[in-house]
Amino acid sequence: MMTKTMILLVFAAVCVSAAPPDDTDKILLMGLFDALNDTIKDLPNENIFLGDLKVKRHLSCTNEFFCQAQAELKDKVSGLSGPMFEPFRTDKKIIRNLNSFNKRHEKTCKPADNVEILLYEFLEDLIKCVQKRIQYIPK
Repeated sequence: MMTKTMILLVFAAVCVSAAPPDDTDKILLMGLFDALNDTIKDLPNENIFLGDLKVKRHLSCTNEFFCQAQAELKDKVSGLSGPMFEPFRTDKKIIRNLNSFNKRHEKTCKPADNVEILLYEFLEDLIKCVQKRIQYIPK
């Protein structure tokens, strides 16, 4: 009986690993990448500061990073008025894709540290992490 159970478990594991990868993450991240690139080109030279999400001055593109990025943008930028902040509204692609990605990966996250960086630098870091995560999604 034990041998049959083991064979079934091995067979199930092989079937699961052979299943085609879920493209949802790639679609979300590619959409986020495009929206960020479009936004950063037209970003005004405003002194808006967000929490620096680097860990010991290095980018750590973990699920926690993306959760914190969403929280920072939603809390500090999405409520600002003016057309230049339109891409950061909660119903627009940047926040919407971050939210969908985070629902799939990270349930809660701790707030960012007190060290702050300019919005432009924050978005550059976010773009780098999106690129890094896209590269590691199986094709």
